[in-house]
Amino acid sequence: MPFHRVALLSTALLAPACLVDGEPTSADELGDVEFRCPGCTWGGPMTNTHGLNGLSVSALDTKGEMYDGWRLLSVEIPSDRTFKLLYDVHAEHGALVGTDANGLVYDGKDFIDSRWTVELEATGQTVVMEVVDFDDDDVAANRYTFTGGGGTPNNDKGYTCAMDDETGEYSVVLFDDLDVDPSSGTHFQRADTIYFGCVSGAVGKAALWGYSPWYTDDDTHQTATRTVRADYCGDGTAHTVQGTQLQLTDVLHLHDFTEVEKANEAMWGPSGALCLEATRLGTDPQDILCNGQPLPTCKDNEGFDRWPSALLWTKLWN
Repeated sequence: MPFHRVALLSTALLAPACLVDGEPTSADELGDVEFRCPGCTWGGPMTNTHGLNGLSVSALDTKGEMYDGWRLLSVEIPSDRTFKLLYDVHAEHGALVGTDANGLVYDGKDFIDSRWTVELEATGQTVVMEVVDFDDDDVAANRYTFTGGGGTPNNDKGYTCAMDDETGEYSVVLFDDLDVDPSSGTHFQRADTIYFGCVSGAVGKAALWGYSPWYTDDDTHQTATRTVRADYCGDGTAHTVQGTQLQLTDVLHLHDFTEVEKANEAMWGPSGALCLEATRLGTDPQDILCNGQPLPTCKDNEGFDRWPSALLWTKLWN
């Protein structure tokens, strides 16, 4: 049975003193979504909000290579009043997996209280992150909560993610072999990588909507992140701000409209909107230029029949 969805997309640019809040906990509890960024200039939501000591980091190389501004030095789990070193740590469907020196496998909640030592490229600092919670969520996405982001403005508990205002969580969805261009929002594959997608950012939020790459596929996940940000042109430019309401449905029947008579916004694919009828900010759709041209116009209730390559379909609420 499809979920009925009305999303309150309230979005912000992540500046050095900003926090961006996010999305509900599971697909069958999907309700209003809100981002807040006290003292910041309003704009589109970021693809991610993960950081350590005030520095933005997201994609972590699992083999110890310096990448995206940080290097993984070790992962340890508590064992007999001390810590045990784990090897080959990676993510599978949002859950961590690793083995000890004896070949014993650890996964999922075994990583609660684990200690992750990383080196920050910009400062040379060694920072220790700790897993303080794990939510095993088969409906939406498994997620972990890490601390170790001390120094992040307004994040006095030192979480590595900004807070999701709907749930109060500082959680992250872990994606295997994924990285995301922070400017364009385009996903790409990278081996031996864990991408830390905060639920307060578009990449993690798309998974909580039910569109993780393992629950759907890579194209659907990419499409959902474009939709979160109203990235009509698929170039990383967001066209949504705080308080914008939205309805959403998809070809997989994971979600459905609540008020079908509301105005169409867009039909969506991995590269952005395929057509555009109304915008979340009230901008004339003809003023949204993608590669110098306006997008085709969507017609009322043509939907997937008219746009068979579309994966998601959005309507406005107001």
